[in-house]
Amino acid sequence: MRNFLLSLGATGAVFAGLSITTDVAVAREQAPCDRVQFANNSDAWGTFVGTYNLKEAPAKECTTLSSGPQGARFYYWCYVYNEYGNQWIYGRIAGTTNHGWTSNENLRWEQGTLSPCPTT
Repeated sequence: MRNFLLSLGATGAVFAGLSITTDVAVAREQAPCDRVQFANNSDAWGTFVGTYNLKEAPAKECTTLSSGPQGARFYYWCYVYNEYGNQWIYGRIAGTTNHGWTSNENLRWEQGTLSPCPTT
């Protein structure tokens, strides 16, 4: 009986370890969509080179807030590099209240200075 209980306890510990590992893996998958601080600290703008979505956080798998049509002016507020090493810009579509994150690859820079987003 004692060996059975020890065996059962060891099995439970293994399953508990698996549960923790699974939770950590899920947390890592959600990390790209964690909110990132931004500030309107730039005077740059560009235009969309196609129709692209504005995202809630700087990664393509994050929630879409709205879209920017090809040729629309986009006012750059600040930028970050996401966990994949890609530059994302936070800003607002001219003539609207639509703002969010878009990849730098979606834009053609026109003029101005782009500053990094705050880190704290």
